[in-house]
Amino acid sequence: MTGDPMLHPNPERLQGYVEETLAAAERAVLESHLLGCDTCRNEVEEFRSLFAALSTLPQFAPSVHFADHVMASVKLPDPWYVRALAKTGDRLAVLAPRTTRGWAFATAFLALPFALFGALATWLLSKPYMTPSNMFAFVVHRGSELLGSATQAVLAYLLQTDVALYLAGQFEAITAAGVGTAGALLAGVAVATAGSSWILYQNLFRANAHRNEHYVSYSF
Repeated sequence: MTGDPMLHPNPERLQGYVEETLAAAERAVLESHLLGCDTCRNEVEEFRSLFAALSTLPQFAPSVHFADHVMASVKLPDPWYVRALAKTGDRLAVLAPRTTRGWAFATAFLALPFALFGALATWLLSKPYMTPSNMFAFVVHRGSELLGSATQAVLAYLLQTDVALYLAGQFEAITAAGVGTAGALLAGVAVATAGSSWILYQNLFRANAHRNEHYVSYSF
């Protein structure tokens, strides 16, 4: 009796039956099928013969340094900044001079701005009304003017952004809510900040802070 081919269990179930990995209910159903199916019984016997032959083969244990050899051959990608520096170095190497005359020309070209600045400073210092203290005062004055102008421009730009408008609206709403509401809000923020600081201290900065460490181990 071969049974209906559409009702035959697949090879994975037969293998699980031989290896005794099936659930009890599924195993009982399959055993009842094997009682009346010669084809499936033959496949089960073939699986048992195969596993018996495999069990007689010698088993080789890895060497002591097998894991070290495997991990040594694993190539991990370099961090992004290392790759960026390497790419920049390759591009600069293409632009670098390859002859002594080329290096001399490049050195002279790079030294030209310093030479011009030195000549200008020498010419200015040769004037009787131009002294080092006057030059220093002039540079400080012009630098402070430029810094003040840049600061005002940045502040003017920031005050026109949506974030500044949102913060201004929130401040106006808090002010309109009254002193009590503003005080309660500030107290809530202070409590939340203190709680966050305490949690960070307990878990990160305290000397005997408890941390859960997760390690990756390799078994070969």
